Amino acid sequence: MLNSLLYVLTTLSVAGGGGSSSGGGGGSFSGGGGSSFFGGSNRRRHDYTDWSKVDVGTMLIMVGALIALFALGFVPVYIATKHYARRCYETGDHSHLKNGQRIGILLGVILAIVGAAITGAIYISVGETSGNVLRFYDEMPNMLGMTALLVAIGALLGGYAGLRSYNAKIVQRQRSANLAKLAAKDSIWNEANIMRGVRNVYMAYQRDWSRLDIASTRTYLTPRYQRHVELMLRAFQDAGRRNNVIVKQIESINIGSVVDSDNDSQDQFEAVIMAHVTDQLFDVASDQLMISGDITTTENWRFRRQGNVWLLDGVNPLTSDASVRESSILLFAEQHDAYYSLDWGRMLLPAHGQIFDSDSYKVADVNNHVIGQMHTTGRATSDDAIYQIYTYSRLPYHETSQRQVYLVGQIDISKKRYGNIVIRRRRLASLPIRGLNRITLESSEFNDKYEVWAENHEQVTAFELLHPVMMQTFIDAPFDINLEVIDSAIYLYAPLEETDAGHYASMLSILQAAYRELKL
Repeated sequence: MLNSLLYVLTTLSVAGGGGSSSGGGGGSFSGGGGSSFFGGSNRRRHDYTDWSKVDVGTMLIMVGALIALFALGFVPVYIATKHYARRCYETGDHSHLKNGQRIGILLGVILAIVGAAITGAIYISVGETSGNVLRFYDEMPNMLGMTALLVAIGALLGGYAGLRSYNAKIVQRQRSANLAKLAAKDSIWNEANIMRGVRNVYMAYQRDWSRLDIASTRTYLTPRYQRHVELMLRAFQDAGRRNNVIVKQIESINIGSVVDSDNDSQDQFEAVIMAHVTDQLFDVASDQLMISGDITTTENWRFRRQGNVWLLDGVNPLTSDASVRESSILLFAEQHDAYYSLDWGRMLLPAHGQIFDSDSYKVADVNNHVIGQMHTTGRATSDDAIYQIYTYSRLPYHETSQRQVYLVGQIDISKKRYGNIVIRRRRLASLPIRGLNRITLESSEFNDKYEVWAENHEQVTAFELLHPVMMQTFIDAPFDINLEVIDSAIYLYAPLEETDAGHYASMLSILQAAYRELKL
């Protein structure tokens, strides 16, 4: 196949340049003096079955020939199909789209044949002048097929681009027409009011999120989503951080799917919002700007009807990688009165640690995030501490080389600070932890399986999770559990390439056991 492609491109290359392929006039690639690539002086002859023998200049012209073949199919089909898409948009007659598809296919076939015929004629001409006719005729079928394929690919992509050029406008017009029909029966579906309401909610949400204003969100969020947002904002407060979002411009709002149910409480719609914002992360205590960037976001905002108003019921970035979504973990969250997000939580990561890098909150990958409160620990005091469970990777999830994925369970205890403590499974080649001291405990079984590191011995003696019951819980865990304390946040983590709801349930059980042991 590569040889055939090379023959096609070199053939088109030889045909160009304003001179004959046999040289003369300075127009052949071999220069003046009458030598072509395939004939003339034996000193200039090349074996074009070997890509390494093609010089840079010839390669550039070959690439140009490749682009020309692609453009031969792409440009005419794009122009033709775009014409029919525009007519569909202007007239509202969807039969124009079908006509555009038919014309695009027919034009693509014709162009593929024409391209193969033109290249074939050039190919034969070059073969006859080169004195190597038999070799050229042997390669003719491959050459014609390859040329037709290149033109056909260009035509296919041209047709797709041409029809798609007005597709969004056509779809939006159809949805506007559908909303007008619904509004005639129920005024809540008035499109102008919906668009105005979406814009107002968008601005209010960004304002309250930036201010960590939990109370204000209750006026425009559904009860369940308000509870989710409340936990997220409380997590920011526990971490001592604030995410400031400055809206520069709302570039577009498009109404997506619409559900009009006989039961009004089931009515809902989605709005795709594209906006240019400045996204900032602050450390609250020092008011230090940790990260800032001007970005364009595209998000799917879901609204649900409550009485005669629309309330925001969820926000999902369109950039989320749906391939890492685990429906079983979503079900786990619902069963435990917790809340699930596909890729939220990175801005809460610490700026240092053993598994966390100093810039984790900027570049790390956090997926399948569950956030909830401790409810079933059996403690006498209120179980209001927030826990989080998620998968964490220093690198993007799909960069499999050098990637290590951890299942992380986290509790933020703002009432007490423990400094820096690490409890990790023993390994044959475990390296010392810089800045911490190795501490040996009384339990020989625990010392055989775990290492304890801390800044000083007093930290460890004050740390309730080294109670014998808790140490046995670590030993009996269904996976290798490690623990790291960073100030008031406790992280349990296990290296797991794949996670499921069973792992999340085990991690939650260990978090609950740990929370029971904490004397707060």
